[in-house]
Order: sequence, then structure tokens, then C-alpha cells
Amino acid sequence: KIDPAATAIHVIKKCLYTGITTSQLDDAAAEMAITMATIHPDYEKLAARIAISNLHKQTKEKFSDVMEDIYKNDGYWNIGLSDDIYEIIMKNKDQLNEAINYENDYVLDYFGLKYLTQNFLVKSENQTIERPQHLFMKVSVGIHRDDINSAIETYKMLSQKLCMFSPVVMQLQPAARKLNVSVISHYSVAMIADSIDGIYDTLNRLSTFILPYSSTAVHVHKIRAAGTYIKGSNGKSSGLPLMLKQYDSMVRKTETLERPKSIKGIAIYCELWHADIMKVIDQIRKTTIADIKLKHSHLALWIPDEFMRRVENDQMWSFMSPDHCPGLIEVHGEEFDKLYKEYESKSKSFVLRQIEARKLWSQIIQSQIETGLPLLLFKDACNAKSNESHLGTIQCAGRNGDTVQFTASDEVTLYII
Repeated sequence: KIDPAATAIHVIKKCLYTGITTSQLDDAAAEMAITMATIHPDYEKLAARIAISNLHKQTKEKFSDVMEDIYKNDGYWNIGLSDDIYEIIMKNKDQLNEAINYENDYVLDYFGLKYLTQNFLVKSENQTIERPQHLFMKVSVGIHRDDINSAIETYKMLSQKLCMFSPVVMQLQPAARKLNVSVISHYSVAMIADSIDGIYDTLNRLSTFILPYSSTAVHVHKIRAAGTYIKGSNGKSSGLPLMLKQYDSMVRKTETLERPKSIKGIAIYCELWHADIMKVIDQIRKTTIADIKLKHSHLALWIPDEFMRRVENDQMWSFMSPDHCPGLIEVHGEEFDKLYKEYESKSKSFVLRQIEARKLWSQIIQSQIETGLPLLLFKDACNAKSNESHLGTIQCAGRNGDTVQFTASDEVTLYII
């Protein structure tokens, strides 16, 4: 189904020059093959095999030898090994070396190999020194420690792609004690209060949880809308857009300091009735000016069923400010519908403006087409299925919308994948 000779000729014509190494030729051949995968999927397999073969030529074979190099020469891009894990590996090196099957590297596809190479395989001076099988065994020993038989069993499952761990476990588990860090995958944070202290205390809390290889989410619909009255200062609120830009700047700075390679950005959850929501959606659009654009944050919408019913029935949707309509963020389902409509009936006091529900929905979809964001999660469905209903209404999910747990101003949610 493929033409190896044609691929070779393409590489020779476009990439051959005096002084090129065989490794560079392999890289060029793999890249050429992957561009032809749209012609036939077998070209992707060819690209993967060339890339894996090239990696094997550049790396040591024995697992214990590679782990010794990692332990003794760890650097900035290399998390390394903790002392106890290294000792366990050296003590059982013959058994571990024997258990590794390097042919299973060829189970990986081209993009899977590239993902591992860019994010997990150890490098020294930009040269990869570790194979995927070394990584899988290293992580398995980091999990099971002295239980070598269990480590080998886990390695075999990883090696055959029967299971896979989260990025935080893959990267940090073998070195967790050395770095004195946890392997928590995600933190969800609630806005502490609608006040200067609450905004900046939440900002400080977020900066604390932006850790290497962990993700973070925060819900912000407690903050009053732009232009609303602030009794304490006799002024007007700047609302969510400026506050979120400050949060976004903090994320950029903290990631630079704390995250050599990791999950980027935080997720910002907001209810769809918040009067600033359209401005916030605009902040993630590609056409947004740089001064207000959110470059390091991912917007997620917490959508009630009532909005979707109004989209279906082509009705109006009302925007409100949380300081004018207390209780909306703490209820869901029929309770939310009743309270929302009650506030709508007192339009002059509670509704800041209205829009056709379908027009708002169209703008959301257009933003998704442009950027892939915002994430859409349905508040009523998430809460209806929750086993934490006794704690209160859940107001956000994880960074990718994969885990839904209760958060409060005095309670941070965390989980490990």
C-alpha cells in the first residue's frame, strides 16, 4: 500500500546535504512519511517505525544503565529519580532488564511517540536518552516500589497500551520523594468572596495550586457585574473582564516559574446568566485585542437547562448580577428555574439586559468554531447525578470538564487520576 522507494527519493531530493547524519535522515524520512498518511494510513505506520528505530539507535538498551544516567546527571528538564527508587532499580536490575520488551515500542503510533518524546522521555542537551519502555518500567517501579512482581505486571499493561496513567503520575511518581511534591492531578477553587480581599485571596490560592503537572479550575460567577454599584467605595465595579485579565497574567508568571513542561492554563467557570458573560466570551476570541485577551485561561460555561429550553423555544434570556440576585449560584434544577423567573418578573431591579437565547447560543458556537472554547457543562445535569448533593450545589468541574466535585470558599477540591 506504500511506496518506500518514492519516500526515499523524496527524502534524498529535499533533505540530503553534506554532513547530514543518519539520525537526521531518519527524522526527515519519518516526517516525510507522516505527511503522506492522508494518501494511505500505512504511511503513518511507516513514520512510526522509522522514528522508533531511530530512537533505539540513539539510546542505550539496558534499563538499569539509562536509569543510572538519569540519576547521576539530572538537570532542569529532567525530573530525575528519588534515591529510594534508584536503589530499588539497581537492586533488582537483572530482573527488570529481563522483563522489558523493546518490540512493544512499535505498538505506539507516530503521534503517540512524539507526545511521549516531547513531554515525558528524559533528555540531555536536547538529546532523548530514554525509550518509552524505560519510562513505563520507571513509572511502574515508582508506584509499586519493592513489589517487583507487581511492578512488572503493571509495566506489561502499560507496554501493551492496556492502561495509561495521567501525566502527573507519569512524570512525577518516580521522583515524588526527591522533589517533595504530591501527585495530585487537579485542584478546583471557589471564589472566596465578592470583595477586594476575596478576589486577591482567591488569586493567591490559585497561584499556590498552579503546580508542575497539575491542572486548576476556579468559578467566578460570585463577582458582581461591570457597572454595578459598590456600596463600600461608592463606586462602580469593573466586573469580570479586568479581574480575569489579572488572573490570566498571574497564570503566565506562575507557569514560567513553576511549570517547566506541564498542563497549561486554568479553567474559568462562569454561569450563563452573569451580565459580563458576553464580554468574557469575547476575551477568548481570536479577534480580541491583546490588552484584554485571555491567553492562559480556558473559559467554561456552567449552563442551566432553562437556557437550553429558551434556545429551543426561541425566547429571551436575561442577564443579571449576582449581588442583585442572591441565591442563584446556590440552587439548581427546579429551584433555579423558579428563582430565576422570580427575579425576571422584577425586571427593573434585577435584570440588567436581555438577549435572544438563540443569538447568545450562536455566539457561543462561533467562539467554539474559532478557538475550541468555551467548554460547555450543564449545571442541572451535573448536580442531578452528583453523590455530593448533601454538601450543596456544585458550581464547577475540572479543567477539562472530566470530574465534577463540590467546592466552597473554605474547601478546595482535589483529585488524583
